[in-house]
Amino acid sequence: MSAITSKCYVNRTGFRDDTYYVEVFSDGHSIVHTLGGQKNPMACSFEHPITHGDWVEIENPEKRRGEP
Repeated sequence: MSAITSKCYVNRTGFRDDTYYVEVFSDGHSIVHTLGGQKNPMACSFEHPITHGDWVEIENPEKRRGEP
């Protein structure tokens, strides 16, 4: 059995709400991380915006925000 992995994405043009980034897991679910620090689980993999280039992968999203 393989470990579940995740990748983090941001919208190239910014999200229209308080979404900071979206963490997409290899098992098909996602967590929306908000600017206020909330984590909202979703039963969606968001394949369309990722495959169409609307969202770009980022590494270490917490470091981008300036958090330790």
